Amino acid sequence: MTKKQLQEEFSALLIRSSLRGKFEISEVVEAHNLTFIHAATLCLLEPGKSLPMNSLSTFLGCTPPNVSSIIERLVDESFVAREESADDRRVKTVSLTTEGLRLREELLRVAMSIRLPGIDTLSKSELDSMIAIFNKATQDIQNPFQLYSK
Repeated sequence: MTKKQLQEEFSALLIRSSLRGKFEISEVVEAHNLTFIHAATLCLLEPGKSLPMNSLSTFLGCTPPNVSSIIERLVDESFVAREESADDRRVKTVSLTTEGLRLREELLRVAMSIRLPGIDTLSKSELDSMIAIFNKATQDIQNPFQLYSK
């Protein structure tokens, strides 16, 4: 295989594993009558911290009106609180409510329990190598928790 073909194969594997994860948490998401983007938003919010909505917009790749709609639904379901920033009244921030924290923990628990078929067949050395390679390949992807350091 050429380097380009290998890169495409790697991308395809990432997509397949991401879709598997999305499928695995869909039961929890649907039980709360939400969508995957609502779940992703809840998982991006750190307990005890407020995040500007424009940071969510940037990370999710959504327009501000889309993020407003997502947040509105989460506010209506009492999963998040939306407030004006203490520093700038024009900036709206969101934070998890107690109910939102419970759902976030449930979503993360399910997500962390996902095992790809065959992962148990890999040795510790293979897993170490795979993680190192994956980290190198994705180093330019913004860590969602860096959203808070701005």
